[in-house]
Amino acid sequence: MVLNFWSIILIASAGQSVFLIFLLIFRPSGNRNALKLLLALLFIMLLTNIHNLWYAGRIYYTYPEISGFGRGLTLTLGPLFYLYTRAITDGSFRLRWQQWLHAIPYLIGLIMVMSQESPDDINEGVLIVDAFMTTGIKASPLTISRFALYVVHLLTYIYLSRKLVSNMASDKSLYLTSLEKRSGWIKQLNLILSAIALIFVIALVDIFISGIYSYHGNFVLTLAFSAFVYLVAYQAVAQNSSLLPGFDKRYSSVNIRAEQKSSLLPALLKLMDTDKVFLNPELKLSDVAGQLKVQPHILTSLINTELEKSFFELLNQYRIKEFAERARQPEYSHLSIFGIAQEVGYKSKSSFNTAFKKQMGVTPSQYLKNSD
Repeated sequence: MVLNFWSIILIASAGQSVFLIFLLIFRPSGNRNALKLLLALLFIMLLTNIHNLWYAGRIYYTYPEISGFGRGLTLTLGPLFYLYTRAITDGSFRLRWQQWLHAIPYLIGLIMVMSQESPDDINEGVLIVDAFMTTGIKASPLTISRFALYVVHLLTYIYLSRKLVSNMASDKSLYLTSLEKRSGWIKQLNLILSAIALIFVIALVDIFISGIYSYHGNFVLTLAFSAFVYLVAYQAVAQNSSLLPGFDKRYSSVNIRAEQKSSLLPALLKLMDTDKVFLNPELKLSDVAGQLKVQPHILTSLINTELEKSFFELLNQYRIKEFAERARQPEYSHLSIFGIAQEVGYKSKSSFNTAFKKQMGVTPSQYLKNSD
């Protein structure tokens, strides 16, 4: 095997894929459907990289009989990514036999590949690959049609995945891994798949204009595939819950009597609006529950279901609102931004800045500047 820039990149990416596949197989997962689909995605990328390594490392001199085994596999990326998106955003999703219908375009692509003229003997095939690796080979209408199918097919599934994410309904039960976090993860992967689609578009335009099909597009795809693999690897090693999130709810459902709810919620709001208990930087959920004379899990359920947020999100909401009010008052003008933040219950500057930007959309200093 010949070692060069591309073959080294491909070996590294393939090795990372193998490591990642075994890591995910032996790590417990709360979402088996998502795991199976992610493993399938990684396996397809592994096969594609090995296929390109066959070219880059000049392995075709030694094993010419396995020529082109990876062609058409791109047509499986879109469906697998779309189903993976469903698996981590829809708690009712299940893998069913009907989903094999997504493989029909791959079968069409495979037929197109097999329909191309094959050399009469292996040596002639090696010469064709040599030409492909140097000057390129003449692109047939079938080759152009195949690349056009790749582009349209992948863009269709990218669109469907984006539509799934954009239509994702907020859930009042509040999953342990939020839908917002899942959406952010899918958007990252979507960018890489969009880059893959763009590479195919550029390759298609180049083939259409020049009439020549060469290896350049295949190797550039290597970089995009490697980016996908390493991004997943980073999330796996960091044990990011967005990778294979289950649908366990943040808190178990608690049955609160209607009369208890009708008195408890106003009492909680009085503590926040009138008594301003949130100003205490040491305030805990158990403290508020004690003042309301209820168990902490009942208070947690009330906040989750009625206010659609967690206890700490509720604290941040009131503290940020209080900060905004005090920052406009002359008696607090001698304090710094963080000085006022400490007055409203924050102990950490970074926690305050993060909470403020999440709620207000700008940093505290930008907010005050815009208020002037």
